[in-house]
Amino acid sequence: DFSFGDLFNDDPKLGDNSTLSWKDELVQPSNGGLHLTLLNALDDTWQSEFDAAVADWQESDALVLTAEKVEVDHTCQRVDGVMV
Repeated sequence: DFSFGDLFNDDPKLGDNSTLSWKDELVQPSNGGLHLTLLNALDDTWQSEFDAAVADWQESDALVLTAEKVEVDHTCQRVDGVMV
């Protein structure tokens, strides 16, 4: 049984990889891999780049992405559980 969390366990240079473990509620191996919500906090000048990047990432069967447009945030503040 393959587990992404164990992918690098045999790497002698890795050391403790407990911080690299994916949260179980975000990884659904039998349902598309990593489910990730992207908060699009970019202004209008960056929308085509954002759309191109998301389209490129969506090519992977290992990702299921959901994009949500939110208020522009030029400071790129961190939000738990999502990618801003």
